[in-house]
Amino acid sequence: MPTLYLVDGYALIYRAFFAMIARPLTTRRGENTSAAWGVTNFLLRLLERRRPDYLAWVHDVGESFRHRTYPEYKATREKLNAELQQDFDRSVERIEQILDAFRVSVVGVEGFEADDVIGTLATAASARGLQVVIVSGDKDFYQLIAPGIALLNPGRGGPAAVEEHWVDQANAGERLGVPPERVVDYLALVGDTSDNVPGVKGVGEKTALELLKTFGDLDAILAGAARIPGKRAREAVQQHAELARLSRDLVTIRRDVPLPLDLEALRVRPPDVARLTELFTELEFRSLIPKLEGLQEVGAGTPDTSAPAAQRAPAVAEVSGVPALASAEPTIVDDPALLATVVAECRRASLVALDTETTSLDPLRADLVGMSLLVPPIRACRTRRRAGRRDRAAESAAAHERGAGPAARAAERSSRAQGRTQREVRLARAAPGGS
Repeated sequence: MPTLYLVDGYALIYRAFFAMIARPLTTRRGENTSAAWGVTNFLLRLLERRRPDYLAWVHDVGESFRHRTYPEYKATREKLNAELQQDFDRSVERIEQILDAFRVSVVGVEGFEADDVIGTLATAASARGLQVVIVSGDKDFYQLIAPGIALLNPGRGGPAAVEEHWVDQANAGERLGVPPERVVDYLALVGDTSDNVPGVKGVGEKTALELLKTFGDLDAILAGAARIPGKRAREAVQQHAELARLSRDLVTIRRDVPLPLDLEALRVRPPDVARLTELFTELEFRSLIPKLEGLQEVGAGTPDTSAPAAQRAPAVAEVSGVPALASAEPTIVDDPALLATVVAECRRASLVALDTETTSLDPLRADLVGMSLLVPPIRACRTRRRAGRRDRAAESAAAHERGAGPAARAAERSSRAQGRTQREVRLARAAPGGS
C-alpha cells in the first residue's frame, strides 16, 4: 500500500530547538543548529527506514479562525527573548533550505493551522487507498486515527528530542484513555493548557473519563448535567456548558480546508546530494554527509523485509578491489615526544581514519579517553584503555562499599580527573605479509 507521511512542521522544529536549549549545538561561528540537527536526523531516519512514497512538510500560515473565534487562543504561550527568537527564526530558514535540498514539499494554507491541513490531506488520501502517517506528538491528532491513518509520535527523548512512537487503532486509547472518536469530547471537558483551551473548570481527567463512560459523548453530558452524581462536577458542567461547546470547536481538527490532494507534487524524489553536502558542511554536520549516499534510491518504495536477514544487504558494504585487513597489534603512543612523528605520518598519508574512545555516547557530555588512527599502509587498529583505569574504577567502587570518608572520596575524584586528562594516540601497523 502506498504511504503518505504528513509532518507537523513547526511542532517538530520547536521540539528539536527546545530539547537542547540549555546546551544548544552551535557552529564555530556561533550559529545555533539544534533544530536543524534534530530535523535533519529525523528526515534521514524517515527516508532510510520508512521509505515513504509521498511526503509533505506542513506549516501554519497566518492567523487561524480559532484566534478570531477565541482571541485568548494560545495567548499564554511563553514568548522567546530577542536572542532566542533570532536563533529560532534563523533555524527555520536553515530547515527550509534543508527541506528544499531534500526536495520535500512544504504545504500551508492561509488562515489555517497545520492540524487542519493535515486533517484534510489525511482524510482525502485515506479515501484514495493510501496509508497515511501523521508525524506529530500533538494529542489533538489522536482524533484522526482510523483505518488507513496512523500517528508517528516523535517523542521528547534522544539527542534532539526526536524519538519515534507508533500509534494506530491498536494503541490509540493508551495516552488519553479514550478511543479516537471521543478525543474531541474529552479535550472539550479537560481543556488544553498548551493552547489555552478553557475546557470545563472543575472537571479533570479522571472526572472527564467517568462522565464519558456514563453518558457517552459531550452532548449527552450537557443534556444530562442535572443527573451527574458529584456536586462539584455537576455544577461545573451546568455553569460552563458554553465553554465546553467553545472548547469542542477549538480542538476539532477541520477536514475541509480548500486544498486539493496533489500526490504527484508530494512524491518522494532523490535529494540534491550536492546541495545537502554544502549545507551540512556549513552547519558542521560532517558526520551526516556519508549517510547521503544511501538516499539515492529513496522513493523506490518500501524495502523488502520478507527475505531472511542473511540475504539482506550487509550493514557495511564490501568495497571492490580492497583487500581484507590483516590482524595487527596497535602501537600505544603515550609519550608526547612521539606525537610529532605521528602527525608527520598522518600528513604524508592520502587518507586518515580516526576513531575516538570516550566515557559516553553523548557527544555533549563525553570525556575523551583516547584516539585511534589508521593510515596506509596500516591495515588494522583497535582501541585499548590505558593501564590503570580499570584498577582505579575498582578502587573507587570498593571505597564506596566500605563507606569511605571525605578524604578517600576526594582522592577518588582527583584520580578520575587525572584519568580524564590523559590522551592516547594509537597506531596499528600492518602485520608482515598482510594482504
